[in-house]
Amino acid sequence: EIIFYVQPYGFGYNYSDAMTKYAQDNDCVFIDMYKIAAEVGIDENTDYCDNEHLNKYGAYKVADYLGKYVSENYNL
Repeated sequence: EIIFYVQPYGFGYNYSDAMTKYAQDNDCVFIDMYKIAAEVGIDENTDYCDNEHLNKYGAYKVADYLGKYVSENYNL
């Protein structure tokens, strides 16, 4: 099973709507991290290296969240 996700982003283009539609149309899992950035622990002041891209601290948080999601929802 394929899991799509959109990472939290600053002020860049919003891919969430397009990906939500694609996932629904194709029966795929889609995690919209932009909408759950607070749950992931993303801080706009410390977790970005520019207006759109996460720095290593933000990337660690995303990777941690995805790892927990996969281990809790799939038999590995």
